[in-house]
Amino acid sequence: MEKRVHLKGRLQVLSDYAKGSDTVADIGCDHGRLSVSLLQTGAANTVYACDISRDSLEKARALRDKCGLTDKMHICLTDGLHNLPSQPDTVIIAGMGGILISEILSAVPDVAKCAERIIMQPMRTVSQLRKFLHTSGYHITREQLCKDAGRIYQLILAKYVGEMQDFSILPKGFYEFGELMIKNRDPLLPELIMRMRRELSEAKERAEKNGAELTVLTEKLKILEETAHEM
Repeated sequence: MEKRVHLKGRLQVLSDYAKGSDTVADIGCDHGRLSVSLLQTGAANTVYACDISRDSLEKARALRDKCGLTDKMHICLTDGLHNLPSQPDTVIIAGMGGILISEILSAVPDVAKCAERIIMQPMRTVSQLRKFLHTSGYHITREQLCKDAGRIYQLILAKYVGEMQDFSILPKGFYEFGELMIKNRDPLLPELIMRMRRELSEAKERAEKNGAELTVLTEKLKILEETAHEM
């Protein structure tokens, strides 16, 4: 009997975002659970499971073979979007920092810009990722928060349109949380703001004790307070 992979939490949300794809490039596929599930659930017809780690790819290959997906899931030892077998209509980049995700997209712009969907789940530096997207012609079409094992993750779906947004109409806290999360009043947003406020306050206290510059921390706290007030 072929093995079945069951997802939960952030991986399940990533899979939901990819539904209706033809070819998915799963960048940083780790052990291949998401790649396999995309095929088993019919969310995608073909998946390129990509990673720079040979060990991770061997585990992904073993899982693929157990699940009987050798004809649909292709193992790719590659750095980001380089040297993919063909153009994917969906790109998934999850579990990395926002700056690294930006670098992956900008390193092979032809592939990134031709994708119909780019699904991202940054682990940190989310504001830098959003700034990159909006200054590089990408439009965020969907985003939400997801709680998984006690941690809150931000998930972002974007597409290259080649046009810049009017920054003057963006809500406060846009880069930190996202316009759609704020407008749609994501149910997890108040909890995320509370957690970030606590972390920034603690960082500010440490900086004050060390006599460090507080401008950036003070500005971020101000944005948090204004965003929370508008919720």
